[in-house]
Amino acid sequence: MLWSAAAWIRTAAPWWLWACGLAVVVAMPAWARSGRGRRRTGHGRELLFLLVAVLFVAEGIRARHERVTREADWSAWSRAATARATERFAARIEATAVELRAAATAAVAGNESTAATWDVLAAQVAGHPERAVLRARGGRLDAWAGRLSVPLDSLPASHGVLATPFYLALYAVERRGDVTAVASALLHAERPADRLTHALDAVVPRAAGVAGYDFLPATLASDSARLIRVEGDAVLAVHAVVLPPEMVAMEALEHAQVRSGVLIGVLALLFIATAWRREYRLRTRLSALAVVVAAIAVLPLGAYSNASRWFDPGLYYTSVLGPLSANVAALAGVSTLALMALFAVLRGATRPRRRWVSLVVLAVVATVGPFLLRDIARGIRVPWSGIPTSLWLAWEVPLFLAAFGVLLLGITAGQSGLGRWRGLPGWLAPLIAGVSALLAPPLLAAPARLPGWYPARWIAARVALALTRRAR
Repeated sequence: MLWSAAAWIRTAAPWWLWACGLAVVVAMPAWARSGRGRRRTGHGRELLFLLVAVLFVAEGIRARHERVTREADWSAWSRAATARATERFAARIEATAVELRAAATAAVAGNESTAATWDVLAAQVAGHPERAVLRARGGRLDAWAGRLSVPLDSLPASHGVLATPFYLALYAVERRGDVTAVASALLHAERPADRLTHALDAVVPRAAGVAGYDFLPATLASDSARLIRVEGDAVLAVHAVVLPPEMVAMEALEHAQVRSGVLIGVLALLFIATAWRREYRLRTRLSALAVVVAAIAVLPLGAYSNASRWFDPGLYYTSVLGPLSANVAALAGVSTLALMALFAVLRGATRPRRRWVSLVVLAVVATVGPFLLRDIARGIRVPWSGIPTSLWLAWEVPLFLAAFGVLLLGITAGQSGLGRWRGLPGWLAPLIAGVSALLAPPLLAAPARLPGWYPARWIAARVALALTRRAR
């Protein structure tokens, strides 16, 4: 199931989706028979796994149906998508106009501007970065809130739109005596002004396949454009612009991969939890971890780079483990699973019966481990914008897991192979490691190279750690 699900996300080939569905159909009766007449530990986990698997197949069928429908008649799909997006955004603009009128009415209340007035204005724009409210008395600014992007000193009416070379804004004016309040909402900003402000067409979530919106004068409205009416007056027209079919297909594929990726992640966790029960033997647990590792290798994790830096191969990539070290997420996953497998082996009864096997493992870990960790660390790619804390943690967590696994394997092999022959003091291995770490900065030469003999110090530290006698 996990392999076919990963292959479906990677290729979007329908037969992999049918294979997932077939696996679910076969597994459901088997699950029902296994729990009939007796209570069994983990029965609920298996049911939850099947339910998530059904959701995965349903999501795949939905994505497949949407793709087939779109490709069968692109003209009809684009017209329907344009009409839906246009109507949704037009309704949002008209609702914004009503809220602007309410904000302007609230702003003119009261004769004097007090701290409460400022609080009222701030509440009107809270959560709406595209809005601004100001209050003036006798032509002089009295209080304001939000960020104003267009001049409001000579508005032609009590409501409407105001266009400048870079901005398009919707406004509402309220007057009470010598107090005037103006509430505005920025509808659109042209480049490069869009980098300085937050316009409504950029803040409102866009429907799938919509590139943006065209704004037209109300007198030039066409059949595909929707008139915007504010208090009974047509103030402008709006028309949604749909992306080209190739870009729509890519965007839909990306969204489908994200949804399916979340579900397959939950499936992998439930699969491990189901196999990680006491009645199952060690080989069953290790087989479950191997299946998940293979699924990680098949998944196109790089496709999720827009969702998180953990999946960006531009920030971490090394070919030492193939697809398992293609990004931080893959390395973190395989390091965690390898560490789980090592803990399972250590807790089980499986031990090498001959000491020479443990000594061979110790020698391999001591000699190969430093070079493996070095090659893994070389996958780090420092971005030109700097290293935030989140990115630093994304690098360090999988590297720590990999290094800890190598150290634990070496220590275990040393304990099993050397037994009572171990007699080095506990402070020696940390001393060698500390000295090696302190020597790295002065020995580092361009371009980020160390002398050929430098790894021998870390090999010595690992051997010393394996030969350390057990503390009481």
